[in-house]
Amino acid sequence: MSLINLSCPVCQNKSQKDMITYIDTSKNPELVGKLLMNELYSFECSNCGAKRQLEVQMVFHDPDKKVLLINLANQEYTDQLKDNLMKYIPSNYDLSDYDLRLVRNIPELVEKIQILQFGKASDSVIEIVKLLTDGLFMKQKPDAQIINRFFTMANGAPKVYYILQEEQFFVDYNDSLQDFAEEKYNKANTETPKGEFIQVNQKWAVQLLEGK
Repeated sequence: MSLINLSCPVCQNKSQKDMITYIDTSKNPELVGKLLMNELYSFECSNCGAKRQLEVQMVFHDPDKKVLLINLANQEYTDQLKDNLMKYIPSNYDLSDYDLRLVRNIPELVEKIQILQFGKASDSVIEIVKLLTDGLFMKQKPDAQIINRFFTMANGAPKVYYILQEEQFFVDYNDSLQDFAEEKYNKANTETPKGEFIQVNQKWAVQLLEGK
Protein backbone atom coordinates (compact mmCIF):
# COMPACT_ATOMS: atom_id res chain seq x y z
CA MET A 1 0.00 0.00 0.00
CA SER A 2 0.91 3.66 -0.40
CA LEU A 3 -0.35 6.65 1.55
CA ILE A 4 -1.90 9.07 -0.95
CA ASN A 5 -2.57 12.77 -0.32
CA LEU A 6 -6.05 13.74 -1.51
CA SER A 7 -7.96 16.97 -2.06
CA CYS A 8 -11.75 16.86 -2.38
CA PRO A 9 -12.77 18.39 -5.75
CA VAL A 10 -15.93 19.83 -4.16
CA CYS A 11 -14.91 21.30 -0.79
CA GLN A 12 -11.09 21.12 -1.17
CA ASN A 13 -10.80 19.25 2.15
CA LYS A 14 -7.36 17.65 2.53
CA SER A 15 -7.02 14.02 3.59
CA GLN A 16 -4.88 10.90 3.25
CA LYS A 17 -5.80 7.38 2.26
CA ASP A 18 -3.94 4.06 2.05
CA MET A 19 -4.24 2.80 -1.52
CA ILE A 20 -3.50 -0.61 -3.02
CA THR A 21 -0.53 -0.25 -5.38
CA TYR A 22 0.10 -3.94 -6.17
CA ILE A 23 -2.35 -6.74 -6.90
CA ASP A 24 -1.13 -10.33 -7.27
CA THR A 25 -4.11 -12.34 -8.48
CA SER A 26 -2.70 -15.57 -7.03
CA LYS A 27 -2.57 -14.06 -3.53
CA ASN A 28 -5.35 -11.46 -3.51
CA PRO A 29 -8.11 -12.61 -5.89
CA GLU A 30 -10.72 -10.72 -3.85
CA LEU A 31 -9.11 -7.44 -4.87
CA VAL A 32 -9.80 -8.19 -8.53
CA GLY A 33 -13.53 -8.35 -7.87
CA LYS A 34 -13.44 -5.06 -5.96
CA LEU A 35 -11.51 -3.44 -8.80
CA LEU A 36 -14.03 -4.62 -11.40
CA MET A 37 -16.91 -3.37 -9.23
CA ASN A 38 -15.33 0.10 -8.92
CA GLU A 39 -14.96 -0.39 -5.17
CA LEU A 40 -11.19 -0.59 -4.76
CA TYR A 41 -10.40 3.03 -5.58
CA SER A 42 -13.63 4.70 -4.54
CA PHE A 43 -13.35 7.69 -2.22
CA GLU A 44 -15.89 9.56 -0.09
CA CYS A 45 -14.95 12.91 1.41
CA SER A 46 -15.22 12.86 5.20
CA ASN A 47 -16.12 16.55 5.19
CA CYS A 48 -18.82 16.96 2.52
CA GLY A 49 -19.60 13.37 1.47
CA ALA A 50 -18.64 13.86 -2.19
CA LYS A 51 -17.81 10.58 -3.93
CA ARG A 52 -15.37 9.93 -6.75
CA GLN A 53 -13.12 7.30 -8.28
CA LEU A 54 -9.40 7.78 -7.75
CA GLU A 55 -6.56 7.24 -10.19
CA VAL A 56 -3.59 5.44 -8.65
CA GLN A 57 -0.30 4.39 -10.17
CA MET A 58 -0.28 0.66 -9.52
CA VAL A 59 0.68 -2.80 -10.78
CA PHE A 60 -1.68 -5.66 -11.65
CA HIS A 61 0.11 -9.02 -11.77
CA ASP A 62 -1.38 -12.31 -12.97
CA PRO A 63 1.45 -14.87 -12.58
CA ASP A 64 -0.70 -17.75 -13.84
CA LYS A 65 -1.41 -16.06 -17.18
CA LYS A 66 1.98 -14.33 -17.21
CA VAL A 67 0.53 -10.87 -17.61
CA LEU A 68 1.65 -7.71 -15.84
CA LEU A 69 -0.10 -4.36 -16.22
CA ILE A 70 1.09 -0.95 -15.06
CA ASN A 71 -1.48 1.80 -14.63
CA LEU A 72 0.14 5.16 -15.36
CA ALA A 73 -2.77 7.07 -13.78
CA ASN A 74 -2.84 9.57 -16.66
CA GLN A 75 0.87 10.37 -16.28
CA GLU A 76 3.54 10.16 -18.96
CA TYR A 77 5.54 6.94 -18.96
CA THR A 78 9.09 7.27 -17.68
CA ASP A 79 11.72 4.74 -16.69
CA GLN A 80 11.67 6.20 -13.19
CA LEU A 81 7.90 5.67 -12.88
CA LYS A 82 8.30 2.08 -14.07
CA ASP A 83 11.21 1.43 -11.72
CA ASN A 84 9.26 2.82 -8.76
CA LEU A 85 6.33 0.51 -9.46
CA MET A 86 8.43 -2.53 -10.30
CA LYS A 87 9.78 -2.49 -6.75
CA TYR A 88 6.51 -4.14 -5.74
CA ILE A 89 7.24 -7.22 -7.89
CA PRO A 90 9.03 -10.06 -6.05
CA SER A 91 12.52 -10.49 -7.47
CA ASN A 92 12.03 -14.21 -8.11
CA TYR A 93 9.69 -13.58 -11.08
CA ASP A 94 11.23 -13.79 -14.55
CA LEU A 95 9.19 -11.42 -16.73
CA SER A 96 10.99 -12.19 -20.00
CA ASP A 97 8.08 -14.32 -21.28
CA TYR A 98 5.33 -12.08 -19.86
CA ASP A 99 2.86 -9.90 -21.71
CA LEU A 100 3.75 -6.49 -20.25
CA ARG A 101 1.27 -3.67 -20.79
CA LEU A 102 0.99 0.01 -19.96
CA VAL A 103 -2.48 1.48 -19.51
CA ARG A 104 -3.37 5.14 -19.02
CA ASN A 105 -6.09 4.83 -16.38
CA ILE A 106 -8.26 2.52 -14.31
CA PRO A 107 -10.96 2.05 -17.02
CA GLU A 108 -8.28 0.79 -19.42
CA LEU A 109 -6.91 -1.47 -16.67
CA VAL A 110 -10.38 -2.90 -16.05
CA GLU A 111 -10.78 -3.53 -19.79
CA LYS A 112 -7.51 -5.50 -19.92
CA ILE A 113 -8.62 -7.61 -16.94
CA GLN A 114 -11.97 -8.34 -18.59
CA ILE A 115 -10.15 -9.40 -21.76
CA LEU A 116 -8.08 -11.80 -19.65
CA GLN A 117 -11.25 -13.22 -18.10
CA PHE A 118 -12.88 -13.53 -21.54
CA GLY A 119 -9.93 -15.64 -22.60
CA LYS A 120 -10.97 -16.15 -26.24
CA ALA A 121 -8.76 -13.50 -27.84
CA SER A 122 -5.69 -11.45 -26.99
CA ASP A 123 -5.87 -7.74 -26.27
CA SER A 124 -4.04 -7.24 -29.59
CA VAL A 125 -6.82 -8.93 -31.54
CA ILE A 126 -9.58 -7.24 -29.55
CA GLU A 127 -8.14 -3.79 -30.28
CA ILE A 128 -8.50 -4.64 -33.98
CA VAL A 129 -12.05 -5.89 -33.36
CA LYS A 130 -12.89 -2.55 -31.74
CA LEU A 131 -11.59 -0.68 -34.81
CA LEU A 132 -13.67 -2.86 -37.11
CA THR A 133 -16.71 -2.36 -34.88
CA ASP A 134 -16.12 1.40 -35.10
CA GLY A 135 -16.33 1.15 -38.88
CA LEU A 136 -19.67 -0.68 -38.79
CA PHE A 137 -20.97 1.67 -36.12
CA MET A 138 -20.08 4.81 -38.06
CA LYS A 139 -21.95 3.54 -41.11
CA GLN A 140 -25.11 3.49 -39.00
CA LYS A 141 -24.37 6.75 -37.13
CA PRO A 142 -22.02 8.81 -39.32
CA ASP A 143 -22.49 11.96 -37.23
CA ALA A 144 -21.76 10.31 -33.89
CA GLN A 145 -18.80 11.58 -31.89
CA ILE A 146 -17.15 8.65 -30.13
CA ILE A 147 -15.55 9.73 -26.84
CA ASN A 148 -14.31 6.24 -25.98
CA ARG A 149 -15.15 2.57 -26.27
CA PHE A 150 -14.19 -0.45 -24.23
CA PHE A 151 -14.42 -4.19 -24.47
CA THR A 152 -16.45 -5.38 -21.51
CA MET A 153 -18.45 -8.29 -20.14
CA ALA A 154 -22.13 -7.48 -19.54
CA ASN A 155 -24.32 -10.17 -17.97
CA GLY A 156 -21.74 -12.76 -18.95
CA ALA A 157 -21.64 -11.74 -22.62
CA PRO A 158 -18.85 -9.87 -24.44
CA LYS A 159 -19.81 -6.37 -25.61
CA VAL A 160 -18.22 -3.18 -26.86
CA TYR A 161 -19.29 -0.32 -24.61
CA TYR A 162 -19.54 2.99 -26.47
CA ILE A 163 -19.36 6.39 -24.80
CA LEU A 164 -20.68 9.13 -27.07
CA GLN A 165 -21.03 12.81 -26.40
CA GLU A 166 -24.72 12.46 -25.49
CA GLU A 167 -25.30 8.77 -24.78
CA GLN A 168 -23.74 5.46 -23.78
CA PHE A 169 -24.70 1.97 -24.89
CA PHE A 170 -23.50 -1.57 -25.60
CA VAL A 171 -22.84 -3.06 -29.05
CA ASP A 172 -22.74 -6.82 -29.51
CA TYR A 173 -19.29 -8.36 -29.81
CA ASN A 174 -19.08 -9.95 -33.25
CA ASP A 175 -17.31 -13.34 -33.38
CA SER A 176 -16.86 -13.07 -37.15
CA LEU A 177 -15.03 -9.78 -36.65
CA GLN A 178 -12.75 -11.57 -34.19
CA ASP A 179 -11.92 -14.18 -36.83
CA PHE A 180 -11.23 -11.42 -39.35
CA ALA A 181 -9.11 -9.51 -36.81
CA GLU A 182 -7.03 -12.60 -36.04
CA GLU A 183 -6.43 -13.05 -39.77
CA LYS A 184 -5.37 -9.40 -40.11
CA TYR A 185 -3.09 -9.70 -37.09
CA ASN A 186 -1.44 -12.86 -38.42
CA LYS A 187 -1.01 -11.33 -41.89
CA ALA A 188 0.75 -8.35 -40.36
CA ASN A 189 3.57 -10.81 -39.74
CA THR A 190 4.37 -9.37 -36.36
CA GLU A 191 4.43 -10.67 -32.82
CA THR A 192 3.37 -8.58 -29.88
CA PRO A 193 6.66 -8.71 -27.96
CA LYS A 194 7.06 -10.58 -24.69
CA GLY A 195 9.00 -9.06 -21.81
CA GLU A 196 8.66 -5.51 -23.13
CA PHE A 197 6.25 -2.86 -21.87
CA ILE A 198 3.98 -1.56 -24.64
CA GLN A 199 0.63 0.18 -24.97
CA VAL A 200 -1.79 -1.97 -26.95
CA ASN A 201 -4.51 0.55 -27.71
CA GLN A 202 -6.34 2.19 -30.60
CA LYS A 203 -3.22 3.94 -31.89
CA TRP A 204 -1.32 0.64 -31.79
CA ALA A 205 -4.07 -1.13 -33.76
CA VAL A 206 -4.24 1.60 -36.41
CA GLN A 207 -0.48 1.47 -36.92
CA LEU A 208 -0.52 -2.32 -37.17
CA LEU A 209 -3.26 -2.30 -39.83
CA GLU A 210 -1.47 0.46 -41.75
CA GLY A 211 1.77 -1.50 -41.62
CA LYS A 212 3.68 1.15 -39.67
